[in-house]
Amino acid sequence: MSAEASEALKRLGQDELLGEVARHLVASGAKGWLVGGAIRDTLLGRPGPVEIDLLLPNDPFGCARSLADALGGSFVVLDEARRIGRVVVGEGRDRRNIDVAGLRAPSVEEDLRLRDFTVNALAVALSDLASPVAHPPAVLDPTGGREDLRARRIRVPSPAVLDDDPLRLLRAVRLAAELDFSIDDATHEAIGEQAGQLGGVAGERVRDELFALLAVEHACSWVDELHRLGLLEVLVPELPAMVDLDQGRHHASTVWAHSLATLRHLEALLGRLDLELPEVAESLEAYLAEPMEANVTRRALIKWAALWHDVGKPDTRTVDPDGEVRFFGHEEVGERIVKAISRRLRLGGRATAFLNRVVAHHLRPLHLSKAEEVTRRACYRFARDLQDGAPAVCLVALADARATREGGEMATDVEGVVRTLLAYREEQAAAPSPPLLSGREVMARYGLSEGPIVGRILEMVEEARAAGEVATKGEAFAYLDIHRDEWAELGNMEGS
Repeated sequence: MSAEASEALKRLGQDELLGEVARHLVASGAKGWLVGGAIRDTLLGRPGPVEIDLLLPNDPFGCARSLADALGGSFVVLDEARRIGRVVVGEGRDRRNIDVAGLRAPSVEEDLRLRDFTVNALAVALSDLASPVAHPPAVLDPTGGREDLRARRIRVPSPAVLDDDPLRLLRAVRLAAELDFSIDDATHEAIGEQAGQLGGVAGERVRDELFALLAVEHACSWVDELHRLGLLEVLVPELPAMVDLDQGRHHASTVWAHSLATLRHLEALLGRLDLELPEVAESLEAYLAEPMEANVTRRALIKWAALWHDVGKPDTRTVDPDGEVRFFGHEEVGERIVKAISRRLRLGGRATAFLNRVVAHHLRPLHLSKAEEVTRRACYRFARDLQDGAPAVCLVALADARATREGGEMATDVEGVVRTLLAYREEQAAAPSPPLLSGREVMARYGLSEGPIVGRILEMVEEARAAGEVATKGEAFAYLDIHRDEWAELGNMEGS
């Protein structure tokens, strides 16, 4: 064992919660082992709290309940048949999970051989962690996991473990992406041969692995790896139609190659926001970090949207008599397809609506770039229509333009629009103003009842305000008086 590894393993016992867990279980006479990611990450020197995953051969649920009582936590059974449970301690950012499981084989060594990958098939006895010692704890390593850590590779103990849980097909790529490891050749071949089995895995389990992969800083090459292994088309059967689809003279690549390039340009942009968009970088970073639902950040969702922004093109491709290739309405078709993909992945309503908005409106900055000027009215409409998707559309549109022209004139035009739209958002967020008029005031002034028309009138006022046409309550009413025929007609249309 190297001196570096020895020191790392000594530090393993310095995790306060792990020490408490080990001392309680050993004092109660329980035999057990810490297994998996905690030992892997400690040997790799990865920061963060220790991931506590325990093997308890005798009465794991009884030991876990006793542990929960001792730590002031709670216990929940995750899988009765497989004797898997979880102790939860702390709240909020201080929350920690302690996962417990019974042995699946006659010995701990045989149990480790059933784990997903060799780098996770490592164990340390709790008795070695119960009190500080001068020597590092001994590591059980029946599958050669430590050698694979040194070689920086992901390897299955045997191909049979992929049959045991086909989610491991995807997890291998996710773990390689997170650790920046390679995938062992034999494991790579086995994943490709069994890729179809991923279709039988529950959508929510796939979602968690997929978005963990997308959360990696440079996920694009790993997404391409999912495609090469045949995994991505199992999750998104719409993919094969994109792979060889020619886009005509305005694009130098197929739809799929362009989609990957868009993701690559997006990741490059996200990695240097402070240089590319310094005026709004701080607020964008906060925006990107926001969790959209459990295990899914906004940053990862935007990457997913960038990958599928043109998924509607195969269904909308036409060729003019002069040979010009068109994709009229591909954004609307893409929105419907992305919604179906979200449903398969069991994404929640908020995340799905966000993706839909980004895909449906990804061309708007490009369209605005063709105008002589991006007016404040146009900025207001963009922000109103896109809501929380507005910054995401800006980022995806800029990456899309760069992927199309690889930094050419078109990207420059779109960049100017993106800067204007983001600056407007920053301005509005910095100095939010209450509406000039209330619904009650509008109804009283014009003798209206509650209904959609009142909301439309208020929107007209705020749009005029954004354009600099009104600034006071009196000016707002004067504006509505002048444009009465316009909003009255809207009311007639809604009532018909």
